Amino acid sequence: MKNGRVALLESEPLHVRLLLYNLQRKGYEVECYEDEQSFLASLQNESFDACIISVQLDKTNGLQIGERIRACGIDTPILFLSTGDEEAYAFSLTHTEIIKKPFQVADLLEKLEQITSLRSSVSSVIQKI
Repeated sequence: MKNGRVALLESEPLHVRLLLYNLQRKGYEVECYEDEQSFLASLQNESFDACIISVQLDKTNGLQIGERIRACGIDTPILFLSTGDEEAYAFSLTHTEIIKKPFQVADLLEKLEQITSLRSSVSSVIQKI
């Protein structure tokens, strides 16, 4: 069962292992990144169904990376992982969702499915026009 490709940008190794295990268990192919340069380069050269980005990264803010993604014209859906109150800011970017840490894995998977299915629905409508 394949649910799609996900690019994961998270600097905490324990969180990476937890997310990787649960996403792969649900049929997602996951590419993990620790730094923004390789993450952004990969998004420009490869196709992903969604991105999962931690807002609190070691060297930068994940919301700023979301801005850079949109500035490059990449409309891949983004699910931000947050411990703060960034909801209003995150929703100013298109095709985004936010979930607060700590979260239930089922809630993360539900939000991920929502943003990827919404994008595929919009794409199929556009193709029909």
